Amino acid sequence: MIEDNKNEENKTEEGIHIDREGIHVKKSDGEEVHVGKSGVHVFNKAKEHVEFDFAKKVKCESRFGMINSVVGGVSILLAVVVYLLLGFLLPDGIGWVNYWPIILLAPVIPSIILAIHKRKFCVFALPLVVVATYCFIGLQFDMWHPWWILFFLIPCYYMIFGPIDAYNIKMRAMRKATKWSEQFKDIIDEDDDK
Repeated sequence: MIEDNKNEENKTEEGIHIDREGIHVKKSDGEEVHVGKSGVHVFNKAKEHVEFDFAKKVKCESRFGMINSVVGGVSILLAVVVYLLLGFLLPDGIGWVNYWPIILLAPVIPSIILAIHKRKFCVFALPLVVVATYCFIGLQFDMWHPWWILFFLIPCYYMIFGPIDAYNIKMRAMRKATKWSEQFKDIIDEDDDK
């Protein structure tokens, strides 16, 4: 009975413990790793603490999301106001008929911001730009035939910038891995010495 209690105490001191707060790994020599909602916390033998905080990243993303939503709302409002002004102010209903593609351009500004934030070319809403441009040229100048060639820009754009995005993602992952390995080099070297 006494030996069972000692074994249970040893399980809490060394080993893996999973509960609602996260996953906790402890070694008898003092090394600890705690993974939970707040992030990843690593303690080495000298009780040096390395922390990856999930909450900070979420706050940054939500702050960006809020800014992008405001920009998106303002751009839609601006597009509708411009369309209404052109509709009311231009004679013979030309504004209503010819300038409705302006509303298609409203999501383009938030897509530019999102593409810059994510550092990905393919996030940009090029198909909306092409459709709005084609409709505007066709409605305003009645030049539908030669300008349908604009639609070839869409696959060409993604064929060119898709591999560039993939390369950029790969390079960012390699930089993060290098940075991470430099942070934990001391801990790994200590384990290798054993």
